[in-house]
Amino acid sequence: MCRLYEKMNVESTTAYKVALKKDKRYYSPATGIEYKKYNEQIPIPTEINPALDYYYNFLNKKHFAYNREMIGRTAAFIDKSKAFIEAKDIKYSLLNEEYSICILKVELSNDLMRGTYGIWNIVAGRKMRIIGEENMTDRDPES
Repeated sequence: MCRLYEKMNVESTTAYKVALKKDKRYYSPATGIEYKKYNEQIPIPTEINPALDYYYNFLNKKHFAYNREMIGRTAAFIDKSKAFIEAKDIKYSLLNEEYSICILKVELSNDLMRGTYGIWNIVAGRKMRIIGEENMTDRDPES
């Protein structure tokens, strides 16, 4: 779960996002929304359609995973190595064969906040532009 705690005073920042890939398209593991490659406003989902079973319904205000600050934002890891760790966890324990796992280098902007995902540092914003896909085999020869 993402916990946001501090507004950032920068226009944009680069970070690393774990995503699912299917037919050259990228999707959120948590909500199932498709990530566009251009600088898009993150939609506020009206329902959760995760591609993985372990994500919580964070739209339910009574659920412990609910975080008002994350609605309409997407988060990414500041440290690329932490994104690879999360991707590896998903790949080996939870990934549906329909998708592959990938790491996207992204530029986040618009109302940025700093926070944590577990113990790892993240940044979250309301707009995301995909810069490129990181090479998973450079990090994990078993990919």
